[in-house]
Amino acid sequence: MMAELVFVTTLKEIPVVIDGDNYVMRELDGLQKGKYLNKMGSRIILNDEGKVSGFKDYAGLETTLLALCMYSSIGEVVTAAVMDKWPSSVLGKLFEAAQDLSGLNEESRKKQETEAKNS
Repeated sequence: MMAELVFVTTLKEIPVVIDGDNYVMRELDGLQKGKYLNKMGSRIILNDEGKVSGFKDYAGLETTLLALCMYSSIGEVVTAAVMDKWPSSVLGKLFEAAQDLSGLNEESRKKQETEAKNS
């Protein structure tokens, strides 16, 4: 018999401060995750083994994800046009955090699986 699966459907959030302004990074819901993966799927280049070997287009790579999960202090989505003006160092850190928050990379998926087994 399998163990009971127990979930909380409240999306996780991380407070973010940029230049003194408050933002919230929110975990993607299922629809948002699908939209993001569809957009990324059209950008990837696969090798002969079917593994990702690169991207066709790097423009807006980070903000494609961030525009789905970054919110202003009043709950409005922060647009890619706004974030494209932020330094790449900021975008890189936010992108990593967003991937971790929504389980979009292998390391965060393993961490989430471990947490689920231990709860």
